[in-house]
Amino acid sequence: MPKSRRKTKTIELTQFISKNPGLSIEEISKKLGWTRRSVKLILARLEKTGKITSRYFPIIIEFKDESWDIQKDISLEESKLEEMLINLKRKEKEAFEKCIKAQMSKDDNLASMYANQCAEIKKLINTVITNTDLLGRMNITLERLRINLRK
Repeated sequence: MPKSRRKTKTIELTQFISKNPGLSIEEISKKLGWTRRSVKLILARLEKTGKITSRYFPIIIEFKDESWDIQKDISLEESKLEEMLINLKRKEKEAFEKCIKAQMSKDDNLASMYANQCAEIKKLINTVITNTDLLGRMNITLERLRINLRK
């Protein structure tokens, strides 16, 4: 970009910022119809020369009790997993009993099939237990966060 064009854009941006302080680069580029890159470059140059300064303010997050509906969702999911666990344990018991009957009747193929079914159900049970524990830890973490934010 030629020096005169750069100077014109620099002046234009400086005037725009003085009339519209606090805008983001995205907002500036949209309002001026410039690319984000050109806005960033000119801002960097202005900041380097000390003509402008960036100010960063911490974000203040205000939590309200309504924003903690996620804990209700977690509790609902925990209930669903508990119900699933009960059903899986019942199915595991049924498959185990069928496996025993098949072994007693000397049907090794059927007994093997039921034994494999028991193993697969056991894997599902372990997965459900792991997920239930994870949801419980998430709930505890959210509660601690809520307590710490109230202090």
